[in-house]
Amino acid sequence: MEAITAKADSDQKKSVLARDSDWVRSAMAVIGPDRLVVEVNEAFATFFGRSTELFAGQDILDLLGKLFDAGTSLSTLEDFLTDRQSFGRLSCRVSSVNGADSTGPVCVEMDKCRVGDSLVLYLNQVLPPPEEMKLRPLDYLDDSVEGRQQLVARVLELESSLLNIHQRWPGIIFTQRTNMTFRVISPKVQALTGFNPAELDKKPGAFWQFVHESDHAELKKNLSLARTQPQGVNSTFRIKNARTGRISYIMEHRVAVIRGGLLVSFHGVWMDITRQMIAEKRLMGSAWKETLAVLTMGLAHDFRNTMAGIASLSDSLISDLDPTDPNKEYLEDIRKNSLHANQLVQKILDLHQGKTGDACYDDLNRLGNDVGDLVKKITPRRIEFQLCLYDGQLPIWVDPVEFRQVVVNLALNAVDAIDKNGQLTIRTGIAYALDGSALVHGFIPPFPCAFLSVVDNGCGIPENQMAKIFEPFYTSKPMNKGTGLGLYNSRLFVERHNGAIAVESTPGKGTTFTLLLPLQQLDADVIDTLAGEESTQKPSVGRQTSSPVKSRATIMLAGKPGKNLEASSAFLRSKGFSVFEVLQKGQAVEWLENRTADFRIILVLIEDGCDEWLSYLDELASIDESIPLVLKLQNCDQDALRPSEIQLASWIISPETPGPDVLEKLNQILDGRHG
Repeated sequence: MEAITAKADSDQKKSVLARDSDWVRSAMAVIGPDRLVVEVNEAFATFFGRSTELFAGQDILDLLGKLFDAGTSLSTLEDFLTDRQSFGRLSCRVSSVNGADSTGPVCVEMDKCRVGDSLVLYLNQVLPPPEEMKLRPLDYLDDSVEGRQQLVARVLELESSLLNIHQRWPGIIFTQRTNMTFRVISPKVQALTGFNPAELDKKPGAFWQFVHESDHAELKKNLSLARTQPQGVNSTFRIKNARTGRISYIMEHRVAVIRGGLLVSFHGVWMDITRQMIAEKRLMGSAWKETLAVLTMGLAHDFRNTMAGIASLSDSLISDLDPTDPNKEYLEDIRKNSLHANQLVQKILDLHQGKTGDACYDDLNRLGNDVGDLVKKITPRRIEFQLCLYDGQLPIWVDPVEFRQVVVNLALNAVDAIDKNGQLTIRTGIAYALDGSALVHGFIPPFPCAFLSVVDNGCGIPENQMAKIFEPFYTSKPMNKGTGLGLYNSRLFVERHNGAIAVESTPGKGTTFTLLLPLQQLDADVIDTLAGEESTQKPSVGRQTSSPVKSRATIMLAGKPGKNLEASSAFLRSKGFSVFEVLQKGQAVEWLENRTADFRIILVLIEDGCDEWLSYLDELASIDESIPLVLKLQNCDQDALRPSEIQLASWIISPETPGPDVLEKLNQILDGRHG
């Protein structure tokens, strides 16, 4: 009897569950193939408030089913136990047992491991979710070392994640007090507003200083609305940089933090949507401009027909008049001016002919002459216009419609840059070198190459703006004048034509924009076609009957940005190759699939044996198997490569291979490809 009483006392002492300072951890049970308990450890027995010897032979599902009645169904538990996977985890809640006092369901993670026919279960208590912890009493973790450790680990993980978001999130995250100071805000706010985070933490009025004054009323309205909207409110407003004056459009999502019925702070994020807003406004206007273009085309046709009728009527009247009639001179003037007006309208209609994307062989001089005639008509009389064309043909492969758009845009920019009387010159020729002081975008073609320059003696471009002028939506003009896309489109034009655009400018003296395009080596019949005086239709690829153009070899050069890529690109260009530099796999795949250029070789720079480009070789080689794949090793040798990588390459260039040998081997590969 004493033994039974002592055993009962022992069982009662072990009925502690979550109220004990020692949390449930490392509880383990071994289950046989018949789902019966073989053995449990002391922690498992304590979890149930029993002695270890009382568990042998019990059905584990019946045993756990009495405990896991808080959110975990028996079917879920049975599926977990009978699943044949070697490992698994089940998160669940358990209730108190044996009448033990408890603050509520206990959160437990159950892990399993299969060893032969046996199953080993591990039980560990964990903290409840954050929302549930808010409802627990304050003394829930007072005496629990394990609970406090988990809580500290959870807080540290949260702080680390928040810091990572603050540093890498493209927008700005903030916590703002009710006096509009910021308790927390991303460091990127300084570039946007001109205020550093320390200033925004201490100056209540700083927020309203950088918010555009025209948006104050709307933003205050949204601040009041946020107090009654648990899901938060979205708004868009403008921010003015206190240092530079730059205006940015911001999309904000703001959530109010309410405690005890009182507003204590706001949480929110800002996203800079300046480019999207500008694009939206431009696109809204472009639809109307497209409509106007259709209308003006119809009006231009009608006007040309009217002028043709006037010219025809003048001819008839002149032939009927006596040679000595004084009215004959006036009719001659009417006829002459009507024909002149007809020619001008035809120039306008020519701008709308064709569509972008239809490239063909053409003479840069002929295109320059056509565009020059139009530019001369639209240039104000206060500006002296000159057209200086190269003495000879400049055969190029070009999209004539897009070419006209680019040159006209450059000319209009030049006109805007000339305040009073000035000079505007369009010049064509052959370039044998490039001025080192010029800012260049695109792919510099092999010299000699064809060029067209637009030169003005206007106000010039400030030095601090030079690096930005080819960015989309960048413009120094007012919002209602200029799209900010002209120079960006010029850059895209030359890149699509394997060329480059260079700009040189001196404030107060003028600016020169130069388009550099590869010269094409054409067969005699193509040259005769270009030289034909009566032929106004350029030969296209689909109608070309002569042998194809003998273009310079084009190499796709792929690798990490840096000195190695720049040096390799400069070397290849100096040896007559046309080079397309690729920094990302996606760009390489897109250019190969869309046949952006006639790539003859894919040359990949490998920095070391772990270079990420090695994992892309198989995909690059499979897009077009006819293009040889060449690897140039930088800081490693061939032993660092896998056999599969070596097999994909047509040639592997070791770091010590001299330049002449590289050039000779590349030419051999090209000759082999073309037989």
